[in-house]
Amino acid sequence: KGFSERELTVLLADILMPATGYTAPTILWLLHDIAKNKDIQNKIIEEYNSSNGNLKKSPYLLAVIKESMRLHPIQDSVLLHTGQKEMKIGDYEIPKLVGLTCVHSNTSLSPEYFVQPLEFKPERWLDEKK
Repeated sequence: KGFSERELTVLLADILMPATGYTAPTILWLLHDIAKNKDIQNKIIEEYNSSNGNLKKSPYLLAVIKESMRLHPIQDSVLLHTGQKEMKIGDYEIPKLVGLTCVHSNTSLSPEYFVQPLEFKPERWLDEKK
């Protein structure tokens, strides 16, 4: 059985969208977030110098990247699943062939999941136990 026009459209969008340039806007937002905060700049420089330039030993830089991506998702909505049969999720009845999507900002900008969700706080990604 071949793909329907709708299925083919979704599939092609999933393939082509990342190829059309998610990297540049992600880096631009990252640089924007770093440029706005001198303390974060200094912490990144200090960590880089103390690790002799070893990025694998740079947890703060990784936290800065994660926080920037949390605040500025380049693709906010992602198709997760298209059911091949009717299904039930919690109290919701999902008909066959209905696409389920994840909207990134529903969780990443929600105070239910992040304290002060609109603030740039890379420290929230650091595991204080390590």
